Formats: sequence, C-alpha cells, structure tokens
Amino acid sequence: MKQFATLVKVLGSSTKTNDKLQALADYFDVANDKDKVWVIAIFSGRRPRRSVNSRLLAEWCIEIVDLPAWLF
Repeated sequence: MKQFATLVKVLGSSTKTNDKLQALADYFDVANDKDKVWVIAIFSGRRPRRSVNSRLLAEWCIEIVDLPAWLF
C-alpha cells in the first residue's frame, strides 16, 4: 500500500514526465503482479466490473452483525 501511495503522490505532484515515468518504473519493479494489474486498470480507466454490488454487501453486513436494516 505504501508503494501505491508513493506512486500516486509522485504522479499527482510532479510536473516532470521523467519523474512520473521513473515512479511508474520503480513501482512496477517492486509491486506484485495483482497490484500491477490494478494500477494499469485504474490509470487506464478500464476497471473490472465489481463482483459484489453495494446492495449485496449491505445485506451481508446486516446479516453478519445482526443489525436492523434501517440502522445500517
């Protein structure tokens, strides 16, 4: 997570293309494959479809915590 935060910080704060390219290269050198795929998806705008929607997630939370739905 720190690696991703550092990447985003450099990409958002630097105006130099070479700094941004170096930050990306550094990130891809150390990140695991799953994280690399997510970074590519996020920055290319092609995020994968959610496997769980918010309604279903809310239902599971209510069930697990045994909370009234109106309180969630």
